[in-house]
Amino acid sequence: MNIGRNTAIALSEPYFGSGRNLTVDNFFTDMALSTHLLANNMTLLETVRKNKRFFTNKFQSGEGLKKGDAIFGFQKKHTIVLVAYKSNKKKHVVIMSTMHHDDSFDIECRKPEMVMSYNATKGGVDTMDQMCHALTTKRKTNRWPMLLFYNLLDLASIASLVVWRKLNPNDKVSGEDDRVLFNLATAKELVLPQLERRQAQRNLSRNLRYTINTALEDERAQTQPAEEASVSTDSTATQKRSKCCICPRQKDNKTTMRCSLCNSSVCSKHAKKQLICLSCQQ
Repeated sequence: MNIGRNTAIALSEPYFGSGRNLTVDNFFTDMALSTHLLANNMTLLETVRKNKRFFTNKFQSGEGLKKGDAIFGFQKKHTIVLVAYKSNKKKHVVIMSTMHHDDSFDIECRKPEMVMSYNATKGGVDTMDQMCHALTTKRKTNRWPMLLFYNLLDLASIASLVVWRKLNPNDKVSGEDDRVLFNLATAKELVLPQLERRQAQRNLSRNLRYTINTALEDERAQTQPAEEASVSTDSTATQKRSKCCICPRQKDNKTTMRCSLCNSSVCSKHAKKQLICLSCQQ
């Protein structure tokens, strides 16, 4: 079972008959994939691992090639073209294509057209890989679903940033700071509704409730003036009177004041000026 071939066929099947080209790296390289796509009116451009058996030793070793040199191989009727290109002194790449049918070179760059086409189409994937490595959500884990989830998060963050830049061309910061600020803003937009929902639950532990309230207070302090965050005397006057959560039951001490962290009723004896009950303070 060839996983690379089956994956490429499954992903490209909706485009069969469209005449489009598919560019892949050497993980998906397979002669059967090339002929299958060609039979369905699609072309394939791919790099080839040098241990493949469907080409000669000269393509595998690159023997006799100098920097900038290339050798071509053609199947019958030139339906499949193979090129070995010496990109530097120590390395050569092998590319196979059903989109190209000759040994044409780009005059300005002095590279085969097949290499130029591959760099032009596959370059976006390489750029995305570099961006994922530069700023990633990945953490060490032994669970493969989490690794897949981290990859999806990285791809989604980059894709959403591209869309945001397109919609807001004049509102951005250049460089890596742009991605950092965008990711932080996106994370806040996703997390704050969840924090507010959890805050309303009554069965939370004291420490968790304190952490949630602290995070929400910090966010509100950044978006609202200080006087707006404080509770007005008018609003406290209209609140229902209830027993202080710290006073003993026999005292039956009722109050309209509430702790700003856990929203519990608290009297003036057991609260500070910021209306934080002694339980939350501990």
